Amino acid sequence: MSHLKRWPGAATDELRAKRPYIKVVACTSFWGGAFIAGRVAALQLPPMTAAALRFSIAAVVLIGWMAQTGDTIARPTIKQLVSTAVLGLFGVFFYNVCFFGALARIPAGQAALFMALNPLMTAALGAVALREKLTKIKWTAFAISVMGVAIIMTKGRLAAELDSIRTAIGTGDALMLCAPLCWAVYTVVGKRALTGMSPLLATTCAVLWGAAFLFCGAWTEYDAIAWSHIEFPAWFAVIYLGVFGTALSFVWWYDAVAALGPSRTAIFNNLVPVFAVTLSSVVLNEPVALSTLAGGGLVIFGVLLVNR
Repeated sequence: MSHLKRWPGAATDELRAKRPYIKVVACTSFWGGAFIAGRVAALQLPPMTAAALRFSIAAVVLIGWMAQTGDTIARPTIKQLVSTAVLGLFGVFFYNVCFFGALARIPAGQAALFMALNPLMTAALGAVALREKLTKIKWTAFAISVMGVAIIMTKGRLAAELDSIRTAIGTGDALMLCAPLCWAVYTVVGKRALTGMSPLLATTCAVLWGAAFLFCGAWTEYDAIAWSHIEFPAWFAVIYLGVFGTALSFVWWYDAVAALGPSRTAIFNNLVPVFAVTLSSVVLNEPVALSTLAGGGLVIFGVLLVNR
């Protein structure tokens, strides 16, 4: 009896169940690199111009992806147009104005610390808008995960760093505080927008709306840009952001939202700084502190607790 063969469909079902988790972890790894790429791009390009280029590249990739899969935009309803416009306004336009604006003013690590608030904001918004049930265990897991991020980003000097931010909060900090709120709206509204639309189609529509909004703002920055002085790393950063940090990750994010729900998906955002620090260590040869390992352990424990 111990040598009975496993039912052939069981392995397929198990892989299908794990697929949303694999995709959302891949998203956070791409976004971990996006903080480094965003910092590089923001130092040479104005915020809305950098974001407009990022989403133009993403739009081209997504439209090509749709052509390959046969997914097409066929007379969207008024509700779908409005919902995807809201996604483009908050998840693309407002988020990226805040994101690039903040990275032009504060270090990437400090900016990533504010993103730890995203799961809490998403959970609260989801509880109100979607009536998602949030247990004490989930709130505890969110708190543990946020604490882990804070330990990573402050290198164990949590009290001193938080006091420094509190007493000297500037424009960059204020902008970065708005970014997770914009992403929370994008995630929660996206759950409803996915009704009758595939993640690929919803993402493509949102990106097209967002790119249109961004180009309206980028037009005012055009004359001030010294295009001939922009170096290759900045262009490479924008391409990375467009292909991996947007096209691929946004579609996979909505795959996870559709399968897991907003709050269970949102907590994975706290893996972003873990990947950001890890990539900094690999790419920039920065040392990994003991506090990073401890904080990373708390983040992973919080993620597992919510998705147990």
